[in-house]
This record gives sequence, structure tokens and C-alpha cells, in this order.
Amino acid sequence: QEAYENTKYNLVSIFKTLNYNIENINDQYGEILVTFKKGEIICTLYSESYNVTGVDFKIMTTYFIPFGRTIKLLNSIYESLNKKLSLKAIGGRNIE
Repeated sequence: QEAYENTKYNLVSIFKTLNYNIENINDQYGEILVTFKKGEIICTLYSESYNVTGVDFKIMTTYFIPFGRTIKLLNSIYESLNKKLSLKAIGGRNIE
């Protein structure tokens, strides 16, 4: 539970730094709904063990021509999160 709360706190602080709106935090389902000018992000947090919490992102945008903005957004979120927490794996691949 401590790892979950720490991860949630760090995600919320990252989104506030990016000036995104935190619309809802649902601890029952482990979801955070974030909106921004051209879309929204649903973050799902799940506990893998006592000290390991996983994070999944679902990003929906309304850009007419995206030019890879969604991937850039996701990479910037991961980079910010990696500075605050230790990254174990991305997409099922372990980080060495």
C-alpha cells in the first residue's frame, strides 16, 4: 500500500507540473483521470507486490494530425516518473 500511495503522489505531482487537470482519483479501482487541452489520460495503478506498483497509461487525443505527439507525451511522463521512482520494466521488458 505504501508503494501505491507513493506512486500515486508522484504521478499527481508530475501532472500538476505539466499543468494538466486532475479530474478524478479513484483508489477503489486504482485509476487517475487527467485531462488536458487536446485529450485525456487514464492512469491505472496496480500492486504487483508490497513494494512494487505498476502503472498503465491510456492516452486519448483529439489532434487532427498527431505527428507522434502521443508517444512524445508518454515518453515525457515516463522520464519524469523515472526521475522520482525506480523503473523496473517497460512493456514487460526488464530494465537493466
